[in-house]
Amino acid sequence: MSQRHVMITGASTHPGGALIKHLRQDPSIGSILVVDHPLVDQQANGPDELEKVVRVSVDLTRARDIRNLLNGIVSDLHIDTIIHLAHHRGEPKNQVKRRKLNVEGTRELINGAENHPTISKFILKSWMEIYALHSYLPNIIDEHHPLNFSSKSPAWIQERLEADQVAVDRIGSTKLKMVVLRCSDCLCAHAGSQLFNFLKSPVCFRPMGFDPMVNVLSLQDLLEAIKLAVLSNKKGVYTIPGLDTLPLSQVIKKVNRKSVPIPGPIIYGFDHLMDSLKMGGFSYNLNYRRFHFSGVLNGGNAAKNLGYCPQHPIDWDALASQLSCQTSR
Repeated sequence: MSQRHVMITGASTHPGGALIKHLRQDPSIGSILVVDHPLVDQQANGPDELEKVVRVSVDLTRARDIRNLLNGIVSDLHIDTIIHLAHHRGEPKNQVKRRKLNVEGTRELINGAENHPTISKFILKSWMEIYALHSYLPNIIDEHHPLNFSSKSPAWIQERLEADQVAVDRIGSTKLKMVVLRCSDCLCAHAGSQLFNFLKSPVCFRPMGFDPMVNVLSLQDLLEAIKLAVLSNKKGVYTIPGLDTLPLSQVIKKVNRKSVPIPGPIIYGFDHLMDSLKMGGFSYNLNYRRFHFSGVLNGGNAAKNLGYCPQHPIDWDALASQLSCQTSR
């Protein structure tokens, strides 16, 4: 098999930096083009002289910059696979810019890749939050589970769903091998996980009378799932679960947080308190259903077609230490 030459967006995050190192170790991966935002410190993930790694600064909210990227260095390096990780990981005040990155940037990248002379695959890292959760829906979620198209969903979730659908709609109508990985919560910093943000607080309030089952994904398994998608000749949508499935109360206990059940109707008034407890980025309004109803991804299709099976449990002690560091900032 010939080497794959990949481009990674959103590489300034902790998962992005870890992915660079993970792919560099595989002889099947050739050149790695790392795309950072112009405002990001490009030394954050290590020196630029890393073997096989080339870094560029590109504003993915600007269509012209994306076109220049694809027509320039992407062609020069014969990039054949785009791994799209770039997204806003919170609720920034500039909602227009957030949408330009989350949705329009994804659409512009796919449009440019479709007619590109070297690109043959586009991989989108998507989210399990786009699935609908309710008492009358199955707790085990596969690729055909209903999506959360509710107009009452926060704009952030709607944008993640829209970006997902931009990619999914092209699966059967483009020469690109489109791969959408709908992943469980990856419990590490700067991965866009609401559950991680929830656990930053030393006191975790949860709805009284509810203790939903949650599935969590280790960083090692996330990286392996992405690498398998790069090396596979398959396309399609795949749910990517982690190895650990446990009640929310046990997740809280394992990271040495205090679990405090309170009546559900009161929870909505706690968002401002969460901010004062250094739980920035978490919103109960965003997580109402997942904190009431269980939702665990079924990885059968990913195992069959990509060869992905979760192998690495969460290192709860290391996670507790990481969360404490985040809280103390």
